[in-house]
Amino acid sequence: MLIRAGDPGRRFDAEARCDAGAAQAANPAREAPNGWLEPTLSPHSLYKVGQRRRISRLLFWPVYAAFWLALRIVGGYRIENLRAIRGQFAALASRSSPILICANHLTFVDSLLIVWALAPARFYARRYNHLSWNVPADDVFGRRWLCRAILRVTKCIPIDRNGSMRHKDRVLQFCAHLLAKGETVTIFPEGRRSRSGRFDPGRLATGVGKVVAHAGPCRVACVYMRAEGQDGYSDFPRRGSRFRLAMEVIEFGAVLPRPGAYRAITARIGETLARLEKRHFGQPADWEDR
Repeated sequence: MLIRAGDPGRRFDAEARCDAGAAQAANPAREAPNGWLEPTLSPHSLYKVGQRRRISRLLFWPVYAAFWLALRIVGGYRIENLRAIRGQFAALASRSSPILICANHLTFVDSLLIVWALAPARFYARRYNHLSWNVPADDVFGRRWLCRAILRVTKCIPIDRNGSMRHKDRVLQFCAHLLAKGETVTIFPEGRRSRSGRFDPGRLATGVGKVVAHAGPCRVACVYMRAEGQDGYSDFPRRGSRFRLAMEVIEFGAVLPRPGAYRAITARIGETLARLEKRHFGQPADWEDR
């Protein structure tokens, strides 16, 4: 990612890359036995993440109110099974192990819709760790000054999808670190909005598997969300769209971080989301027929 001097919206990523660059000079890049590209996260980078969390908590109510107005009033969006999905998430959050949310991806506001759908504002105010961290595409949102400003005051770890493997591994390390600390994190395993409009488990990279393996015991909430009449991907859903969500939880214990484990974890998450999609469209899942 190109970092422009004086761009405050990218200081966090720039400083994280400086940390990586200094460590790389002292110890050339190589893949560690556990699958991460060295070096690991620096104390300075972790401090910056903690600082972002503190700022976002201070500004929680005005920021949440602005997003709610944008979704509910401007967009006119509705969640059809709101009470049921919130009850399911509340039961999930009542337990101590961390939650990784993995969802299909069709629009720019999917992460906001998921946050709104899973719990009311008062729940997040009391249990702020369950207001999910997100991993927005910096190569998309980083080009807009307003989006950059929003990323600085919300729980976001930007990722440059055109960046190096070292950069992507560092973002995944941040996600694993946050989960290990009891935070909730949202990842779209497809990595980008589905161009076909359907979830394709065969196109998943193993990044989400890395996060689960390194986070320790955690639960993965596979969330499938789609609006009525939503045939393909778009920047924003149609005004007045009515969404329905389905959730299925996978529990993972301690996993030995190895490439085979990454692939197996990713495949299981992909199969679960594909099954939820088939249920949404009223189609039987192949593995349920056997």
